[in-house]
Amino acid sequence: AGTELIKKILKNKNSPKGLIEILLKRGEGNPLFFSEFIKELQEQEILVEKEEDFVLTAPLRKILLPNNLRTLLESRVDRLPESQRELLKHVAVIGTAFWYSFARSLVKGNIDNDLRQLKEKGYIYEHKPSRIKNDFEYFFQHNLLREVAYKILLKKVRKDLHRKILHRLNTDYKKQRLSKDLYLQLGAMHSEGAEEYETALDFYERLGNEMESRYAITDA
Repeated sequence: AGTELIKKILKNKNSPKGLIEILLKRGEGNPLFFSEFIKELQEQEILVEKEEDFVLTAPLRKILLPNNLRTLLESRVDRLPESQRELLKHVAVIGTAFWYSFARSLVKGNIDNDLRQLKEKGYIYEHKPSRIKNDFEYFFQHNLLREVAYKILLKKVRKDLHRKILHRLNTDYKKQRLSKDLYLQLGAMHSEGAEEYETALDFYERLGNEMESRYAITDA
């Protein structure tokens, strides 16, 4: 199964001798590792796609790459151009899902080109329709990538960003740009991240009450 998955990631093109074996050995059957390992090789221009096959620009025995997924992801994020890395770190505070308007409020300057580059490189993807009205919604390719980007920021910086996001959520909810459920879920997460624990508790209680009343109506 692992071999077939790797071949699919490589578009069923011919692959360099020994590459699949190394991926199987290091990846231990983890599909996410296979995908990220191949992206790492391509971004370093070690693995190059041709018309009918993939070729290596260096011998496999000389390639020094991380042995675990988290370290591999850290390497990919570290190698991004500064503006793209900064954007990725900041939107990671918003969550695995984030919105264009929120990203613009956290990062100075025009973010459009960096967003496009992060999409093309496979760090994020757009989700339609957006759960916030008149906005664009994006997701990290997977939560571990978001965690890696999030942890790069200092705790104090993360705390301040959570507070800004919470303020933005309150404003947008008053403007009826997002549902009550989404507001309560995000409000709980960001008030906790901002270390405003009483506010977080209030959000969690309201969310719990909302779920209870919904189940009560369903049971009735």
